[in-house]
Amino acid sequence: MEAEVQNLGVLFQYEGVTYTIPKADDWDLEVFEASEEGRFVTAVKSLLGPYQWKKFKDGPDPDNKPVRKAKDLELFFTEAQKALGGKKGEFRKAR
Repeated sequence: MEAEVQNLGVLFQYEGVTYTIPKADDWDLEVFEASEEGRFVTAVKSLLGPYQWKKFKDGPDPDNKPVRKAKDLELFFTEAQKALGGKKGEFRKAR
């Protein structure tokens, strides 16, 4: 599924689950700082908020409870950046 930009943010899928993140213009500076410093947990939690963070942590199959790993955070964050039209390590404004 390609990312879809709406007034409320950008919708995209990761592991079959749909997430909404703010457009890059609306990201808190904390997200950028955390990303720059390699603090992916803080960056992803800030982007998602508590409800979506729990959904991410629970994984695509909550009954099977996979244990999330560090690589999952980086992959998720990379997909979020792609949804905004950038690539890993590059931020662009959503149009």
